Amino acid sequence: FNWTGNHTAAQVRNQADYDNCNTNATEITLYAVAGVRVPFTTEGFHYFICTVGTHCEQGQKVAFNVIAADESSAPRATLFSLSMFLSALAITIQAMSIAETIVYAER
Repeated sequence: FNWTGNHTAAQVRNQADYDNCNTNATEITLYAVAGVRVPFTTEGFHYFICTVGTHCEQGQKVAFNVIAADESSAPRATLFSLSMFLSALAITIQAMSIAETIVYAER
């Protein structure tokens, strides 16, 4: 989180504290210095609010939903996709060569 001015980033424990801008929550982690990095080590929702004045009530809050990467949906190079890429590259190179020959012949 980066900010200028008088703000904080406070991680609250649950959606109720987030929705109600509960700055008095028993389980709150306060980050009062800008430039803080918060690593997400668990899946699920992570809720952050600003604890300064009425900033949270004015919308200065954010929720992140951390999910595990689905290895099965990750893009993978296949032999087919590689051959299609190489074919397209060869056609492009050939077209460039022909265009250069035409330009050269016109000179």
